[in-house]
Amino acid sequence: MLPLLRGWRVGPAQLVRNIRHATHIGRAHRTFARGRRFGASLLIRDLGAAVNLNGYASTTAVSRRRRGVDWTVLVKLVGLVPSLLVGLMILVLAGSMIVGAIPQVPAWAGWVPFGLATVWFLLGFLWFAPFVQGFLARWFFQFREPVNAEQLHLDRSWHEVLRRAGLSGRGRYRLWVEDTDALNASAAGGNIVAVTRGALRYHGDHLGAVLAHELGHHLNGHTYPGLLAWWYSRPLAVVRYAVRVVLRVGLGIVRFISYLNVLVALFAYIFIGGTYLMVAFGVIRLILWAWEQSWVAMVVLALAVILGPVMNRQAEFRADRMAVSLGYGPALVEVFREWQSFGFDDQGGRRGLRALYLASHPPLHARIRRIEKQLPLRA
Repeated sequence: MLPLLRGWRVGPAQLVRNIRHATHIGRAHRTFARGRRFGASLLIRDLGAAVNLNGYASTTAVSRRRRGVDWTVLVKLVGLVPSLLVGLMILVLAGSMIVGAIPQVPAWAGWVPFGLATVWFLLGFLWFAPFVQGFLARWFFQFREPVNAEQLHLDRSWHEVLRRAGLSGRGRYRLWVEDTDALNASAAGGNIVAVTRGALRYHGDHLGAVLAHELGHHLNGHTYPGLLAWWYSRPLAVVRYAVRVVLRVGLGIVRFISYLNVLVALFAYIFIGGTYLMVAFGVIRLILWAWEQSWVAMVVLALAVILGPVMNRQAEFRADRMAVSLGYGPALVEVFREWQSFGFDDQGGRRGLRALYLASHPPLHARIRRIEKQLPLRA
């Protein structure tokens, strides 16, 4: 999983961007904010939202869409298992150290570390509770509630998307705005659908296509793995941060000592290097032990982690398919072509196999080609 793979080596701010990026319809194109505007033909098509000028009726037949999880989510959830197990192990060890440091504890205190790990595991699902979504949107993702004019503008397209999906009212979802002029939208948490201030310049079916894509992420369960990956990797992230702080302080002391006594500094460097080697050998022994217990499970877990970025790209195709099934295929193609005209492509400018492998979104031309294959042929 991309957030999981990156989350162990980046800071909290980048983690937030990774989690949101896993369900973004596309990356921000900043040059739009510097003066580019839609062409007259696209504006006319937007104003004609009631009648789709591409020849498709905007009153698509209603068919109720139920929320679930698709196969991409299942693969990514399997990829969560390593970080989950490591987190559980860290919490049990930390709890055992705390209990062991307390003199004359009762017998039942031996279960405290396991209780702590269990509570932490269950708290991962709390992030999807309805009463937590406002906190997530405002403080975690830095979204804001739409003002009245923005809400009315969004509702016109959002209600039509929900109608086509067979959902009533605004559904269980809440609309948010991200204060940036970039062209983007995202689905997150349990019911968060956010658009950037720049994306509010879309109207009619074009805005509906963007929102339908994000609804597709929710209905297919694509928002679950990213947030769970962030939460279940927190114990390891805390340990890594603590180790970095200790090493920085230790190295600072060693540098200071080196001016006083070179021999003492040499022994300090050997101690730090030996600590690194002990940790590395411990990890290797743990992997070998797990391999002996069940090499099949290890292979499955390794494949799930490796396939994480591939599943991210497949999830984007699945969300595009949802938008097409709701009748927004032609409008979504026009949005993507507009982005291409701005010189933007999710993989444009990427170099090297590693960058292509880690890309969270397919290139726009591939998405357009798949959408066009799903559209009915016209005379």
